[in-house]
Amino acid sequence: MKVIISRTSNSDRKPCKEAKRLIVPYWHTRTCTEKYFNEHFSDREDLWKSKGKNHKKIPPEGDDLSQENWITRQMEDKKVWGVEVNKLDDILNLIREYDLIIVSEYDDNQGNGEIFELEIYDDYRE
Repeated sequence: MKVIISRTSNSDRKPCKEAKRLIVPYWHTRTCTEKYFNEHFSDREDLWKSKGKNHKKIPPEGDDLSQENWITRQMEDKKVWGVEVNKLDDILNLIREYDLIIVSEYDDNQGNGEIFELEIYDDYRE
């Protein structure tokens, strides 16, 4: 399986010698309605549907179900760094070489859970 890899200290340079370029889907999500977006952000970002494709409404995250739906749109795919991980030993070898690694699900806003992300934690972040 291909897994995104990055460093806390740097987002664009090659994060490790094992990394190769990957292309992943990118979904842009806003925590508001399309009407609100167009009224408050279109002067800077154009109308919501003027960019991207596959525009849709998605349910808000969290416990407050009284919120209106959020909006999301598929943008141009992103180039990221990635590594091949086929078994747990592959991740353990990265940890042995690079020390602390954070494992998370890549948030493509579609909840498909097919892409994971490894972050080499080599600098402070909040």
